[in-house]
Amino acid sequence: MVRPQYKLTHFSKFPKLPLELRLMCWEATLAYADAQIVMVKLGVVEKEGAVVTQLHAAYNIPPLLGVSKESRDIVLAAYHRFVDAPLMGRPVYINLSKDALVFQNDEALAIFLDLPKDAEGRFTMASTGTSLPKGIQTIGLIDIEWDQYFPTLIRGDPRVLKRLGQPERISILRKRGKAGYRQRFLVWQIAQKWHEVDRSAESPYEGPLVEANTFKSLRSKLNAPDNLELARIREAKRAVAHSNPW
Repeated sequence: MVRPQYKLTHFSKFPKLPLELRLMCWEATLAYADAQIVMVKLGVVEKEGAVVTQLHAAYNIPPLLGVSKESRDIVLAAYHRFVDAPLMGRPVYINLSKDALVFQNDEALAIFLDLPKDAEGRFTMASTGTSLPKGIQTIGLIDIEWDQYFPTLIRGDPRVLKRLGQPERISILRKRGKAGYRQRFLVWQIAQKWHEVDRSAESPYEGPLVEANTFKSLRSKLNAPDNLELARIREAKRAVAHSNPW
């Protein structure tokens, strides 16, 4: 038996509402959307017979981008659009006030920031390249290699602060379980070094809260009420800087 084919019904969105109320509906929908983790991963593509390492982002694109011009304008005003970073030619949208930008490893972060390599093949800071926008709340990192990018980050290099957009939180991530010695030591050392750098002449920025999280616990923190979470971050910064991981 052949089922009849029905044409989808087209309808206008909020046909009887004035513009101001329609915009309020879009803004409310956006405000109640959960924070998400935007994962930047390494991938390989073939170009002219050679295998090239590139980045791609795994995340849910904001659905309001494709509903109407009104909703798209609301999203573009609230989200930062990464277009310069080498993400296989595709833009990435992130809400700086609540989403987390997470990198698969230090190499993914270095490629994202377009960092050059020195004679020994290690990533180094440079005066040119991509910088993260100021105001980003959370940067996450997995599979940290101590001998490549992070020696510069651990030293509290002011150039790193500038390139990372002065985040509120740096999260060293694991899939499950308790934080091990390596994670706890890395959290403590980054917090210590950043705390020791005198930034009073350049900026009132006090450095990020550095902590070890599972993906589940990070999602919970991202979706915590703004005022309580920011207060917790500021208090934890002071505590971590003077703590000992052992």
